[in-house]
Amino acid sequence: MTKSVCYGIKEEADIASNHFSLIGYQYNLFLCTIILLFAFFAVKCGCNPLPNPVVFSTTMQNNITSIGIEQELIFDSIRANVGNGYNIRHGTFTAPVDGVYEFSFSVYVEVSAGVGLDLKKNGVVIARTRSSQDGYGYFNMATNIVVTELKAGDDVWIEHSTADSNIIFGRNMTSFSGQLILPYYF
Repeated sequence: MTKSVCYGIKEEADIASNHFSLIGYQYNLFLCTIILLFAFFAVKCGCNPLPNPVVFSTTMQNNITSIGIEQELIFDSIRANVGNGYNIRHGTFTAPVDGVYEFSFSVYVEVSAGVGLDLKKNGVVIARTRSSQDGYGYFNMATNIVVTELKAGDDVWIEHSTADSNIIFGRNMTSFSGQLILPYYF
């Protein structure tokens, strides 16, 4: 299987460039060697070289018209939940495996108010975003993206963090997403 994959890489490179490149071939050979070494060590240690992917994406369809400070946001529309890490009932993502994860979150608010959100990991703020009044009569949006390490069982969620406004607009514009970008094998 791996042999055919490695030859497939060379063939695709040849087709794309329409000529054979010694440098490209050596690079592909290097990649194939890395893949084979990785698979060899994974078999030796008994671990899965290609773990199941972990990705979730949620949005808020409905507006929240009254929310307290430090109240967790529940995103009511799941766009993807590969690995089943996001719990729609509690609004919490639970890491299924150790690794490095990336999270993004956005908030959409009305013209006359600002709102702040905290991204929390096991109860500790790891990122914040704040949308405030712009003075021009436009709706406002704020976004943040963060990369963090998680252990299996760690929880991550979004909380309302400011007293400015207790209204958050949904309309699929307020969102919370995350993905495993680097699993830890050992």
